[in-house]
Amino acid sequence: MYEKKTEQNKVDMIKEVVITETGINPFKNAKCRKRRLADARTLTMKLIRQYTKLSFQEIGEFWKSGSYRGKDHASILHNVKKADNLIETDDRFQYTYVCCTNKIKRNLDLYEYTEKTIYDELRETKILNQKLIHREISRKESLEKFKKGVRYIPKKYLLYIKNYLDTCQIPL
Repeated sequence: MYEKKTEQNKVDMIKEVVITETGINPFKNAKCRKRRLADARTLTMKLIRQYTKLSFQEIGEFWKSGSYRGKDHASILHNVKKADNLIETDDRFQYTYVCCTNKIKRNLDLYEYTEKTIYDELRETKILNQKLIHREISRKESLEKFKKGVRYIPKKYLLYIKNYLDTCQIPL
């Protein structure tokens, strides 16, 4: 049985995928502005934002090192938008992005697999039953309100409402 991976594990997996595809560690030397390193950083930020539930600020904290306090939320937002633009305009960047997303999807399918226990299935069934009961109660209430509030109801609808209310086993 596999257990669900945390957001940190997903980030580590995304980092490894980007390193294998680009040959560059995007978390190394966060202040460097060389094009290849900046593109790898941009791609990593885009993928982390896409495949995790982390906020921009939490994503920026992965670039903390020594006295450098990491990227702020505005830098992450800028890089995500920049990545979207590069995907549309730069063929090499688009190819790298597609390769990375395919590998990440395959890895996430393996990570997210969990076997359901009998208790999980019972809990889901209980929740589903509660929803169905609530729906029936609200339908019965609305039909009774409708029946009281309307002056004239055609016979075929009145019979339908009467039959439905008679068969409904849920007390108000």
